[in-house]
Amino acid sequence: MPMKTLKLNALFLFLVSFSFLFSACKKDEKKDDAANTGGTPPATTQNIVQIAQGNPNFSILVSALVKANLVTTLSGTTNYTVFAPTNDAFIAAGFTQVVIDGLDATAVTTVLTPILLNHVLSGKITSTQISTGYVTSLASGGASINNANYSMYLSTASGVRINGIANVTNANIDATNGVVHQVDAVITLPTIATFVEADPTFSALLTAVDRAGLITSALGSATYGPVTVFAPTTAAFTTAGINTATIDVTTLASVLQGHLVTGNNRSSSLFDGQSIEAVNTSYELNVGIASAAVSLDVTAGTQNAGVVVIDVQATNGVVHVINKVLLLN
Repeated sequence: MPMKTLKLNALFLFLVSFSFLFSACKKDEKKDDAANTGGTPPATTQNIVQIAQGNPNFSILVSALVKANLVTTLSGTTNYTVFAPTNDAFIAAGFTQVVIDGLDATAVTTVLTPILLNHVLSGKITSTQISTGYVTSLASGGASINNANYSMYLSTASGVRINGIANVTNANIDATNGVVHQVDAVITLPTIATFVEADPTFSALLTAVDRAGLITSALGSATYGPVTVFAPTTAAFTTAGINTATIDVTTLASVLQGHLVTGNNRSSSLFDGQSIEAVNTSYELNVGIASAAVSLDVTAGTQNAGVVVIDVQATNGVVHVINKVLLLN
C-alpha cells in the first residue's frame, strides 16, 4: 500500500478516536452537571454541628454550643430542627464572641443554654413541612411554670418567621441528624406579649392590652406572674361587639382582668367543674371538660367560651386561646 494512503488512513483513525473520546467526555460532563443541578443531590455526611463548623457565618453559634455543652446532643443520631442565627444576628442581640467567652457557669445555665435550646425543635422539619401555628421548642422553664417547655409561633405568611422577630434566610440545610434553617435574629425567650404581638389572631387583643397598659406589665414582663391568660381571638371581640380601639379604657381593663388568672395553669392542671377566680374578682371562671375538650364559662354571665388552642407557654405564664369574650351580665 502506498505510503501516502497509510498516512491518510492513520490520520482518519486518529480523528475518529479523538471524536469518540471527546463525545464520551462531554456525555460524562453532562451527567455530572445533571447530578450537581437537576438531579438528586448526594446524601449529606455532616451532622448539625459539623455543618455549623463548616460555615464561617456560624462561628459564634459554634462557640455558644461548645460553651453550653450542646455539641454532643446536636452531633448524635437523634433528629433535630435548628434555627441557626448568623454571627450578625448574635452580635445584634448582644452575644458577641467576647460576651460568650466571658459567661460564667451560672449565666450559661440560666441564660445561654435556654436561649440556644429555644432555637431547636424535636424531629426533622423542612420548610415545606412548616405550617402557621404553635410548636414547642426544647427550651424548658423553671418551677414557676411547672418546668414546661416554651412555645414558638411559626408564621408562613411571607417565608418562615419565628415569634415575629426572626426570618429564615437560608432553609433546608440537610444534616445526617436533622435540618438547619439559617435565621437573621436570635429567638429570645418568649413572654406572653411575644405571642400576642406575633400572632395576628390576637390583633384586637394586642390593641386592648396595649391601651390597658398590660403589654409591658402582666403580659410583657418576665418578673410579673406567672399568669394564665384566656385570650379571645379578634373574631371573638367582633362577635361581642367590642371595638378594642375605642371602648372606654377602664371598662376594657376590667374585662381583660376577667380573663387573667394567677399561676401557670396548663390544661393538664384543669379539671371538670373547677372554679377559678380571675384577677378581676368579680369573674368566677368555671372549667368544663368533655371528651378531652376544654371549655370555659363565667358563672355570673352567659358566655360559654371554647378553648381552641391550649398551652401556649411563655416565660411568664401560659395562654389558652378562646373563641368568645367573657362578659358579666
